[in-house]
Amino acid sequence: MAVQYLNVDLEIEGPRPLGHILQEFSESGISCLGCFETRRGHFANFEVTALPSDANSIVSEFCDAIEGFRKGAEATWAGAHRRTFDMGFDSDGSAGCSRFELKADTVRRAAELGASLGITIYSLSDTPVEFGSPPDEETRNGSTVHRRPA
Repeated sequence: MAVQYLNVDLEIEGPRPLGHILQEFSESGISCLGCFETRRGHFANFEVTALPSDANSIVSEFCDAIEGFRKGAEATWAGAHRRTFDMGFDSDGSAGCSRFELKADTVRRAAELGASLGITIYSLSDTPVEFGSPPDEETRNGSTVHRRPA
């Protein structure tokens, strides 16, 4: 198992409280994994509760819910400075090749909603997965570095 797909979360960060989005998503079967204030405003992380098996289906479920937002949630979404569909993967660090594909329609829908696509790779070892140059406190060469949650 060089790399294994886990799931897709949606991360939103903006200057306004995210209550309207929380309400809309809860009505659509999307749960909030965490919601709190940051130095840049308000942050929330969401997942589709009944997990489909692939990233395309999960992103499509998120897009369906977002496209149906009422006015308050729509304004909060539009005002957010970060809207990222974050695909999570486990990696054991072994050599090998793994391929995962997002369909053109999935990418188009995300882009039309002003969302970006991100990838988080969780290392199964105690050594963080590193990308590029030495880190600052949050990113390495523009890519977030995480340890796999215990």
